[in-house]
Amino acid sequence: MQLDLDQQARNDLAQWGLCMRPQYLPTFKTSTNNDVRLDVLGNPLLISEDYACELDSVISGLKLFDENAHKVAKLYFVGGCGYRVIAEIMNINKKKVGPLLDCSISWVARGLYERNIKKAA
Repeated sequence: MQLDLDQQARNDLAQWGLCMRPQYLPTFKTSTNNDVRLDVLGNPLLISEDYACELDSVISGLKLFDENAHKVAKLYFVGGCGYRVIAEIMNINKKKVGPLLDCSISWVARGLYERNIKKAA
């Protein structure tokens, strides 16, 4: 179950990151003349604005727990930076970026788990 939540958290964070940087995303008109944001592969984003706001609040909570993990998550998912660039920006060793990113993904997975528990209750 933890692996499923981690994978869901990684996918949701990727969608959240793309949603948080709309200036980089192309749009297309649907038959109802609504703008639909696309991901980098041209697929429509599957994340709703409400869920993106929920994820944003979970990520904001991470800032209180581990500020470096918060910065890494923002740079990786929103900024689209690679490990080396993140290490240079944050002035840390490149080997520390992966564990910090894993920490942020686990933090979001925990938030998803709590959200699922609340829905079931």
